[in-house]
Amino acid sequence: MTTAQVEVLSLLWSHGDGQTQKELHERLCIRPASLTKVLDMLAAGGWVERKQDADDARVNRIFLTETGRSIENVCAEILREVERLVRKNLSSEEAAILLMLLKKSESSLEEEK
Repeated sequence: MTTAQVEVLSLLWSHGDGQTQKELHERLCIRPASLTKVLDMLAAGGWVERKQDADDARVNRIFLTETGRSIENVCAEILREVERLVRKNLSSEEAAILLMLLKKSESSLEEEK
């Protein structure tokens, strides 16, 4: 599973499934074509499914499958382990500075949307 796939799944876990592809691509700040490829891989893996919107046939909504729901805890544990490894050789102060810098960078990217 790729980082991009986990990011999509994470949005579905945290914001609820049934989001549109447009909502997902805006939240992830990635091109629609890139998101389509990620969703294709997730659908092929059986983690999500696309369903046409009941009110607008041009809109696809993305739903977690049971398999997609079942891997949330596994992915969360892996992310905690990655975070632990990143922080391993950092002091508390250095970890706080890193987090602040990452949030600033994220904010800059959000402004560019």
